[in-house]
Amino acid sequence: MCDSLKFAVDKSEVDILKYETKKLEEAFCLCLESKKNGNETERVLFLEAFLLHARNLIDFLDGKEKYSDDLTVKDFKDKNGVKIEKIDFDLDKDIKMKIDKHCCHMTKKRLNNKYGWDIKKIKNKIEQGLFKFEELTGLDITIIPSAPKNVLIIS
Repeated sequence: MCDSLKFAVDKSEVDILKYETKKLEEAFCLCLESKKNGNETERVLFLEAFLLHARNLIDFLDGKEKYSDDLTVKDFKDKNGVKIEKIDFDLDKDIKMKIDKHCCHMTKKRLNNKYGWDIKKIKNKIEQGLFKFEELTGLDITIIPSAPKNVLIIS
């Protein structure tokens, strides 16, 4: 594509998206490492950090904004200049509700709800959606591949 045909995107919007994808990856790796080491306190902390960033990226891809300054795919246009409404990424429909109930609300049943989070599946589905977003927009979000099990990514 000709550089003159590229659409202007606020660099800070791409930086926010890169930040969320990087933190999702870091929390994912740290959660796996803490589980391997048997540190339950760290595992829960990193699981909840992972779920927080997953939640943000799910809302981004779904095009759902709660507040007027929320960043979503609706803030971007595809390579043809058409506004993007939503990216389908085949994640369980109720996963966002489960994350909200687990991380964002102090419910009476919180400690009794055992969701059995499949963070590998959640991460994989979100990455699929982000790759679709990159293909549509031509933007490079540069998703960091998962680290080997014996390596931690710390920035």
